[in-house]
Amino acid sequence: MKINLLTAVVAAAGIAVSVAQGDIGGIQRNLGITKPSTSCTGNQACKDATKDGGTVTMDANSCTSNESCKNLAKDGTATLANNACTGNQACQDAAKDGGTVTIGPYACTENQSCKKAGDDGDATIGENSCTASKSCSGLGAKGKAIVGNGSCTGDESCSKAGEEGDITIGDNSCTGGKACKDLKKDTIVIGNNSCTCYECCKCLDDGDIIPDNSCTQSGECCSGSSRKGDYLAALKATAAASATTAASATTWTTFAKREGGTFTTSYSGAAIAEHMNNYPDRVIHRSCSSCSRSTHKDIYYKRLTPVPPQSDFSTSRATDFVNLFTDNWMTTPGNELNVDFKLYSTYDDAINNVNEWTYCNYDDPTVGFPRDCGPNGKIDHQWSKSTTRTWVFEVEGTPRSETNPVGPGGDPHFTTWNNEHFEYHGQCDLTLVKDAEFAEGLGLDIHIRTKVVRYWSYIK
Repeated sequence: MKINLLTAVVAAAGIAVSVAQGDIGGIQRNLGITKPSTSCTGNQACKDATKDGGTVTMDANSCTSNESCKNLAKDGTATLANNACTGNQACQDAAKDGGTVTIGPYACTENQSCKKAGDDGDATIGENSCTASKSCSGLGAKGKAIVGNGSCTGDESCSKAGEEGDITIGDNSCTGGKACKDLKKDTIVIGNNSCTCYECCKCLDDGDIIPDNSCTQSGECCSGSSRKGDYLAALKATAAASATTAASATTWTTFAKREGGTFTTSYSGAAIAEHMNNYPDRVIHRSCSSCSRSTHKDIYYKRLTPVPPQSDFSTSRATDFVNLFTDNWMTTPGNELNVDFKLYSTYDDAINNVNEWTYCNYDDPTVGFPRDCGPNGKIDHQWSKSTTRTWVFEVEGTPRSETNPVGPGGDPHFTTWNNEHFEYHGQCDLTLVKDAEFAEGLGLDIHIRTKVVRYWSYIK
């Protein structure tokens, strides 16, 4: 069961590798934690945090009230920023027995506001969220919960939201009293600044999409549990059309592809890196018609940091920025999820910085993008490779034209004047270049000879 929301922005920034001075109960159990100032200062605050399981990372002024982080991320990992979980029993049982909790500044400040958040799973909570009594009680039970900034501040507004599934809530949404209470369906999409009135989204069902700034008045979308079916259908259609229009209006330039069993590149790694470093949005799109999982038919890679220079690839298995995608998906140089890039399922999500993927791995030689990266966890066998599957990589915008060196090299690799790249592993004499009209009729005719060595060949 999943509840995804269009515009979640989860902030847990400025984290220091530390917890508070003083008595912090169970989290001192062989966790290797250092303890600087002013965190976990409330009665039993942080009691049993990551009990028996992992690591706690906290900034100042966190978990300051009675039992505010009791059993936080039990058997997992907790990350807390400033002034989080200050309400009575706030964050009690968060991610109990299951996974990881990440909480931003000023979150979970009221009585039981994040009780059981991410129970048996993961919870991530942004700034100024879950501040009312029970506002996130049961959030993401048996699954994963992500709450954006300033959301779920009404009394019980997100109580049991996404029960037995995954939930992501955008900024300043679900703020009306009980506005999103008891949402338990498979897939519901809610944007920013939506569902802000009393019980105004109580009737939502599987497949509903609520755009930004919608369902803000009583009776607009729901009357109690009764649905305004035609209106909700129109909202869904509008949201879908908006996402399609945004992607189709963008200019895309193919730089690498494998189609019909042939692998070609149209730009060098240096050219694509230069373009990415100078283009506003810096997005790469991979389409994979032969990928078996729907989540991997289209993936959008959005660069956060500048692409490293070509010289930095000298110590990497990836030979350049293009090879990083086509054959050697590596962490170096500068290629870590949520540090150097983010991944998204749609172009609209990439532009709006929402619904980013949460899992990625790397460093399997000869395996290209995205190895086993997935929206919410590991997904195998959906990667690109120059020798398998059918896929296309394209970059947003149009890279500047470049004067490309042409000719053969390596074992052997060939680059044409059209900047197409291919390989030939055989043994024979080849005509490399032939032009009868070259130099006013003098002509040009260059031959090379290749030799097989085991399962590959080279130019003699």
